[in-house]
Amino acid sequence: MEETLRRILLHVGGPNSSVLIRRDNWRFVATLITPAFEGVHELERQERVWEALIDGLSDTEAEFLEFVFTEAPSELAASG
Repeated sequence: MEETLRRILLHVGGPNSSVLIRRDNWRFVATLITPAFEGVHELERQERVWEALIDGLSDTEAEFLEFVFTEAPSELAASG
């Protein structure tokens, strides 16, 4: 599940993206960091991510995914 999740998110993020995945018991929380999200509204980011996840994960796998944070590198630098 973790590798499938990572593969899907890296595909959404494109070049120079990174994925962090935290497992809390049986639930996963992921963070996708990508320059592709610079200037993109959070709602659109989430739509892109969840569309790919719904297409790429089985219903059972999707139940294990708690949340995906979507960040642009500049946002991380600003919160630093």
